[in-house]
Order: sequence, then C-alpha cells, then structure tokens
Amino acid sequence: MGLFKKLIWLCALVVCSIAPLHTVSAAAPTTAPQHDWYWISSDADYSKFFDPKAVQIIAVSDGVPTLLQDYIKTGYSGAGAAQTVANMKLNIKNPADLSYSIAKVWVAPQTRTIRYIEETFYNSKGKALYKSIPADPKRKPINSQSFDEKFYTYIVDQVFHQGETKHLNAPDRWLTIWDNATGDNAADTSSLYQRNNLVTTWLWRNNKDKGKVTSIIFAEKEFNIKDGNLRTLVEYRWTPAAGWKTVVATPDTKMRVPAKGTVEALEYAKIRSYVLRNPAWAYRYQIYNPTLKNRVAFTANTYAHEATAKPAAEAPKAKVAKVTKATAPKPAVKPAKATVTKPAVTPAAKPATKPAAKPAVTKPAATPTANDNEGIKYDPDEAIGIYGPIGPPVPIKN
Repeated sequence: MGLFKKLIWLCALVVCSIAPLHTVSAAAPTTAPQHDWYWISSDADYSKFFDPKAVQIIAVSDGVPTLLQDYIKTGYSGAGAAQTVANMKLNIKNPADLSYSIAKVWVAPQTRTIRYIEETFYNSKGKALYKSIPADPKRKPINSQSFDEKFYTYIVDQVFHQGETKHLNAPDRWLTIWDNATGDNAADTSSLYQRNNLVTTWLWRNNKDKGKVTSIIFAEKEFNIKDGNLRTLVEYRWTPAAGWKTVVATPDTKMRVPAKGTVEALEYAKIRSYVLRNPAWAYRYQIYNPTLKNRVAFTANTYAHEATAKPAAEAPKAKVAKVTKATAPKPAVKPAKATVTKPAVTPAAKPATKPAAKPAVTKPAATPTANDNEGIKYDPDEAIGIYGPIGPPVPIKN
C-alpha cells in the first residue's frame, strides 16, 4: 500500500512539473516571496512599495544602463481591490479576498516607460489568487497622470541618482508656456527628455471661459530643436459633456513647422529655451550625453550577467503604511500662479488603476536587449486616467 501511494505521488509530481503555469487558481498553494519593502505612498485605495535591494541592471548600451528590473508591491483597500478585479477582469470570485499584489517590472529610463513582466495577486495570508504573465508586456509611458509614476522614479533613482523623485515636487517642474484669461498651458519637465536634437515632453492645457475650464488637452509632443519642427505623439482631450477622449492615438508620421503666433510656436520656443538652459537635466540617462565628460557611477544590486550580487546601497528606513487611515486623494489642481482659477468641473468618474485587458497569457516574456526601450506603442483604448487620478497636474506629496 505504501508503494502504491508513492507511485501516485510521483505521477502527480510529473504532471505538475510539465503543466504550464499561466494563471494561479484560488486553491493554488503558492505563497508570496520575501522582499525588503520600502513604503512610497498611500491613499484611500492603494499603498505602494518597492524593493530597493532588488533593483537590477539587465541591459546596458555603451556603458549606460538601458533596462532596469525591480519588484513592486501594491496594497489594496476594499474599494481598491474591487476596482482592480473589475477593470483587470481578474478571475477572483470575491474581490474582498484581494489584499496585495507583487509585480516584476522592467523600466526603460531613456524613454520613461515601465512594463509589467508578471504580477501575482495575494490574499491577506500571502496565498496566491491569480497570476498574470503577459506574452508581450505593454510599454506604459510615465507622465503626471500615471499610477506608476513613483514606482518609476524610485527605481531609476536607485541606479542614476539624478533626483528624479525629488523633481516631482520641484517648484519649477511645470514650465509655464502661457497663462491668461483664456486659459493656461504648461510643459512637464519631469517627463521631458532629449535624444540628440529631439526633445519629448508632456503638455497640459486648460481652455477657459470666464474663469471656468471648458476643455483640457493633455498631449505628448516631440520637438526638433535644430530644424524648428514638431509632431504629436499622443493626445487626449476632456470636455464636461464627453469626458476624456483619445484624439491622437498613434504618433504623427511627419514633423510640422508651427505657424508664427500659434500656441505650438510658443510651445516650441519655450521648450527649446528650457533645454538649452538645462542640458544636464534634458540629457539625463541618455546614451549620448554631451554634458558628461566622464560617465557617472551607476549602481544597482545585481547585473544580469554576474553570478554574485553587488553590495546594495543602504536603503532608507521603511515607513509603515496605514491604509485604513489613509485619506482620499485631494482634487488635482494645476500648480500655476495664484491667479489661475481652479477647474470648476471634475472630469469623469474615478478611473481604474490597471489595464482593462485580461492579463492571462500563454507565452513567456521577451528577452531584454540593450535597445529594449525602443518601439513604444500607444493603445487607443487607454484614455488618460486609466492609470491614475484624472485632473490637472499637481505637485505630488508623500
């Protein structure tokens, strides 16, 4: 009888070892791995953490890290769990069972993108409820409205030490393009980066009538500061009646020269002036960086091609997040001059924090390469606000 039980056990072991694991069921015995979590922020729905000791450089080009890897953790309140399960279409019968998730992410600092390579969702006892392993992980651009913005900046700062997180709260983060009775326009210098003569940044424009916001334009544009032209990469617009709509879903194929006296002409002039005055910030993290005579020292805990880990930089003491006592996010207001009128209308309903597509897949993720930060594609279904609170840009506070 004992031999029979052993044979049954061995057969079960063989079957389990060859069966592909793409989705972890509620009955799976998988438990959460151990990490040294550092608290980033909390609100009424979510708490965010990252593991500073797990940051790795997994691709390098000309001595510059081009792809970083780390693990991040998101804690969910009851409302946050319900939103996540519904919008990600997770196969979790009772959303109240969802306590937190742990994701492995890849970060491309040269183009400010993040990809979720895999993510596992757990209950409060650390038991896996669902696992997502996308076949082709989507590159998510990082901007002021991204749910992942601080995940990105904290990871990048662990390697480059250029103050990416600090700049989120800088008084000069938003570069004013114009500001008058008809509205205001500003460029987000946190999102700005330069490659050769091309400067990419996100811009936020409020159109007003008698002090009341009538529409908002949030767009990512690319400026050629040598040739004097530009193009729109993606654009979203908000109106009180229609909410947020995607106006430009794919990058313009041709550059255009802005006509004199237009808003785009002023955008071009202000942004060109900014990067000429702040070349070190504009070129940060780039492979070609004319502002550096010598390469700065990059650090991370492990390099992908090394068998042993390098000593990690001492991480700050972890803060304790108290989700139950967290207050709801304040309405976002553009950090402009005191005369700027606060938008009278709050755009749309509170968005989801995760992509709506079902994450379960059947193929493993791609192998990273030195130029893995290329080929960004925008999904027309991903209207602005999907990854974070909708509203005009606002300085982020811990």
